[in-house]
Amino acid sequence: MSELFSIQLQNRQQQGRDGVWLDLPTTTEQVQAALRQIGISSDNPQGLFISGYFAEEEKRFAIPYNMVLASNVDELNFLASRLETLSTGERAELNAALQAPQSELFSIGRITDFPENVDYYVHLPDVHGPAQLGDYYLNRSGMVDMPEEWKGGIDTAQFGRYVAQQEQGAFTQYGYLVKSGDEWQKVHERQPVPEEYRVLSFPAPEVLRDAANIPPPVQPETEPQKVIPIILNGKDSAERMKEITDRLETGIQELFDSDRYKAYLTTMAKFHNYSFNNTLLIAMQGGQLVAGFNKWKDTFHRTVKKGEKGIKILAPAPYKVKQKMEKLDEQGKPILDKDGKPLTEEKTVQIPAFKVVSVFDVSQTEGEPLPSIAVNELSGSVQDYQDFFKALEQASPVPIGFEDIEGGAHGYFHLLDNRIAIQEGMSQLQTIKTAIHEIAHAKLHAIDPNDPEQTNRPDSRTREVQALYPCFYNVDLLNYFP
Repeated sequence: MSELFSIQLQNRQQQGRDGVWLDLPTTTEQVQAALRQIGISSDNPQGLFISGYFAEEEKRFAIPYNMVLASNVDELNFLASRLETLSTGERAELNAALQAPQSELFSIGRITDFPENVDYYVHLPDVHGPAQLGDYYLNRSGMVDMPEEWKGGIDTAQFGRYVAQQEQGAFTQYGYLVKSGDEWQKVHERQPVPEEYRVLSFPAPEVLRDAANIPPPVQPETEPQKVIPIILNGKDSAERMKEITDRLETGIQELFDSDRYKAYLTTMAKFHNYSFNNTLLIAMQGGQLVAGFNKWKDTFHRTVKKGEKGIKILAPAPYKVKQKMEKLDEQGKPILDKDGKPLTEEKTVQIPAFKVVSVFDVSQTEGEPLPSIAVNELSGSVQDYQDFFKALEQASPVPIGFEDIEGGAHGYFHLLDNRIAIQEGMSQLQTIKTAIHEIAHAKLHAIDPNDPEQTNRPDSRTREVQALYPCFYNVDLLNYFP
């Protein structure tokens, strides 16, 4: 990121003193460092104002000085990021458009949309007066078809003035400019600044900031919570199976009511629900849990690590255009004029479009930890394990077998082969838990389409949740979620 132009920040309570220059585009960290230099914090944000604007000659944009001073840091940072994408020729075209009499670039938002509208104008950078314009149209444009000997008798300056008047063009320091006839595409104007370009964040007051640097007290290490072994008192397989079934009815409620699970759900609800296309884009780029730059900072109190590159996804950027359309009656049929031709009317329609934005994966951030309810594999033994597992095999609607499963899964129910596979070599407790989970899958996925009693069967997502229920009976409910 290279500096495009600079703005001067100043404190109203320190007028008369020099402000501090901030190069744009910039980052939140650089903004906060600049604000500290002029004594601005979250205690006195109203003291901040923009007092100057500067760009090197080769990078200069003819943006009206007062327009810059009346803007804000986030808008100007977004503007600088957008103008960075322009080529040298496009920058000259923008400067010509800014200098043209009655310029249509009357706001920062409008200028921010210029990169999407470079074809709105025709720009002749080497034409600065009527004679040059007349010569261009007469000899270089290919638009005037006449014998060469006739062209010598034409006053190019008078011809150029006539052309400029007819097409309402403008001569500027940066060349001649005329509208091409294309519609102006409004994308960012009057829209909030995208969060990844919002960099204005006021630092904490000095006292609070110093206090925040005090290291937290060391918390004593706590022993990991122990798993409660499963103890069955039934005398035979049928009684033990009934005990299991009874426990299944009450085991899940403790998890769903727990504060830890609520904290997890509350946090996950704050993440954006991305479209299928964006989910694929995120996965292709190695992301898992993503959010925008400021979303991480403001909502989750995490910051993007220095040097990290954003994951590119698509964001809606619709724009409106006017189109002539056939006028329809209440039945949706065209209304005809006296000659039998369809009447037309001008309507404003919204055209769907998209732009590329950046998000960051949780692995690219640092700060406060996110709530989690995932834990390691269960360990422990089960009293009467052989009898217990035999009872599960008898209750299962499909055969159960052991194998070495790739990918780290503990088990799976194979719908086509109609069988259950369990990872070999696990603890007794984990094996029992996995067996019950997969038996639940087998039972919930089994259906006879000709059985009228199963016509109101829950959908696949509901069955998946139901299949989780058996995983929580009489184990550490708050420390295991499959």
